[in-house]
Amino acid sequence: MQPIMSTLTVTAWTAVCSFKLNIWDVGGQRSLRSYWRNYFESTDGLIWVVDSADRRRLEDCKVELEALLVEEVSSL
Repeated sequence: MQPIMSTLTVTAWTAVCSFKLNIWDVGGQRSLRSYWRNYFESTDGLIWVVDSADRRRLEDCKVELEALLVEEVSSL
């Protein structure tokens, strides 16, 4: 099975403001994790999705998210 990375760009307008929303599904395979930081530059938010049915990976997800957040905070 090959890793899959997909992207979706949504542009929205409201009466008050307009914004562009880029959504990246960068995958959670270990081989792709070193590339994650490339997608965080100029990012204002992060949605971290976890497959809660895969209980074996929950701790791994926690460790990876904490490492990313520590890295981000230390770069400020």
